[in-house]
Amino acid sequence: MSKPKRMHPIVIFFQVIRSLRETILPFIAAIIATPKAYFFYVIIGLIVVALLFAIFSTLSWLRFTYEVTSEELRIESGIFIRKKRYISKSRIQSIDISANLLHQLFKLAKVQVETAGSGAEGTLTAIKLSEAEALRRELQGYQNILADAEAEEAAEQQRTVPSYQISKKRLFFAGTTSGSIGVLAGLITFLVSEMEQFIPNRYYDNMVEWIVELSIAFFNYCYYYCLIIIVGIRDCWNDD
Repeated sequence: MSKPKRMHPIVIFFQVIRSLRETILPFIAAIIATPKAYFFYVIIGLIVVALLFAIFSTLSWLRFTYEVTSEELRIESGIFIRKKRYISKSRIQSIDISANLLHQLFKLAKVQVETAGSGAEGTLTAIKLSEAEALRRELQGYQNILADAEAEEAAEQQRTVPSYQISKKRLFFAGTTSGSIGVLAGLITFLVSEMEQFIPNRYYDNMVEWIVELSIAFFNYCYYYCLIIIVGIRDCWNDD
């Protein structure tokens, strides 16, 4: 749709009926309260009012146009004061198509466009059913294109995230060298020095001798452990 279009002319009839329905009670009251001698003038007044409603409805129909551009739905209305509504396609949340009995007789439909957070933004009272379906396909097609573009952008961002995978040997080497042996040794030395004043000399000497023997065994363990680490580093270096 590249040119402004109007709704079906039956909209004039719809507007006249709605206007008469809103003013029928005052006319009924006037007919009841008017003497029979002036009943003719009441009928004339009713006909004049109906003609005025028809004239204003026709002008309103002529001045109401809608147009779909590449980015928005444009609706212009108003006889003396022009009202322009530009509904961006990216804000459209739903396009509802409905048809009452009169719509179905003339193969027409009512289209209501709703946006997120604002409710009904634009209403086309009566257009051809084929045009209503084409309008919905065009507006919903833009939504699908927009959703695909956003999904593609998210996938592209996910693909460009840098990543690095460490080898198993390097992971093993990092795990085996992350201990706090120095901290543990300092803590043991502190505890032994503080326990001296609470332990008898005979037990203290036996404990010191046992600690010395254990330390020799511990240093032997550390020596072999260091050899294993050095061999692991050499293998990792050769693999890289």
